[in-house]
Amino acid sequence: DTLGTVSVEEMLGRWRGEGIDTGHDLDGMLEAARWHGKDYERPDEGFPQVHYGPFAGRYCINPAQLPIRLCAPLPAKSDLFNL
Repeated sequence: DTLGTVSVEEMLGRWRGEGIDTGHDLDGMLEAARWHGKDYERPDEGFPQVHYGPFAGRYCINPAQLPIRLCAPLPAKSDLFNL
């Protein structure tokens, strides 16, 4: 909130993302899914989830179409290290 604003033109382009540990059970899921960052091609078109797959190369996911409820049965990040 203390930072200044930026113009739309300054936001255009590909941005490398980085996970932030918040303590949420789904922390690390984006990184496990090979999330790379965001891509803003035009002022009215953006892709918040750009991934790189081992075979598919670069692809974008629309998070509004993800069945997040399917992630609930997956082990929490903290549980993965206790297997």
